[in-house]
Amino acid sequence: VSAAHPLRYTIPTFLDTPNNITSVVGSDVILPCSVMNLGPKHVIWKKLNIANAITISEFVYDPDKRYTVSRNDPYTDSETAGTDSQRAGHENPIWNLKISGVDFEHAGTYECQISTKEDFSRNVTLHIIKDRNQDTVKKTGIKLMGTHFVEKGATIDLNCTATDIDYRPKGVDWFKDGTRVKHGGRTPITEDFDSETNVLHSRLKIERVNMDDAGTYVCRFSQRHVESIKVIVLNTDSSNKRRGTGTE
Repeated sequence: VSAAHPLRYTIPTFLDTPNNITSVVGSDVILPCSVMNLGPKHVIWKKLNIANAITISEFVYDPDKRYTVSRNDPYTDSETAGTDSQRAGHENPIWNLKISGVDFEHAGTYECQISTKEDFSRNVTLHIIKDRNQDTVKKTGIKLMGTHFVEKGATIDLNCTATDIDYRPKGVDWFKDGTRVKHGGRTPITEDFDSETNVLHSRLKIERVNMDDAGTYVCRFSQRHVESIKVIVLNTDSSNKRRGTGTE
């Protein structure tokens, strides 16, 4: 490259797409995000206030199988939507997050982020409403997801979602083997409430895990709404010794 024509870095740019989406529970929904001049960077989808990424590029990292990345334009019927820019010699700018069979727990604000040192992101808020033609929609519910297996010294990360469209859940109680888990120290508990959908997200982290942290964890927001998960702590040091490496 000659000095007269140096290479220039083109900053990625978000295209103007809807940032407030309303969907009926049980339907499929597209959260739009389009980026021009992405280059070698990656598009990352995350839910606001949740540390783990849902997707990076076209790969899905969230255990919820309802998430996928769609490179098609949701506002056209063409299966080849998004290819017009490619025919013109440009990359496909569409990086939409698709959620199949949405539930109330999916409501909230999502962040479409570009993997740069600078803060390049665009928020999309998803609202979930009840289909008035369906009498079987579940009004309340609770869902617990997170770590099933963890190595000693690592971190247990549990996420509990409580939904009630009639009133605000007062809070989520956490228990481990029947004993209440309190916020503080190496067991921080954080909560985030969406007032528009009455969805409460509670997150329990257990840092610097030891063998005594193994057991059954429960989140509860009423006597009828209780969910549990079993966590197993792996002692990798002792397992290595049992294998026998010739050294102690």
